[in-house]
Amino acid sequence: MSYTLAELSALCGAQVIGDPSVVISGVNTLDEATSIDASFLANPRYAEAMKSSEAGVICITPQTPLHEGKNFLISEDPSRTFQKIAELL
Repeated sequence: MSYTLAELSALCGAQVIGDPSVVISGVNTLDEATSIDASFLANPRYAEAMKSSEAGVICITPQTPLHEGKNFLISEDPSRTFQKIAELL
């Protein structure tokens, strides 16, 4: 199974920042994720890992600073958004 960010946005009720046509087909940690994986940042102490992550999309809160060149799904509960993506995939 795989979904575009536009599809995941609609299914999870999250806002896309970045390229909505990116296809996601897996989930992984910020450190291990590749361009086809979704990951999430729920704890600000992992912000450095987010900067260097190669994840295709990172689930974050609206308060999380954005980094250029990355795709994000923004919601009030990024852990729940990530869990929903994992269930879909």
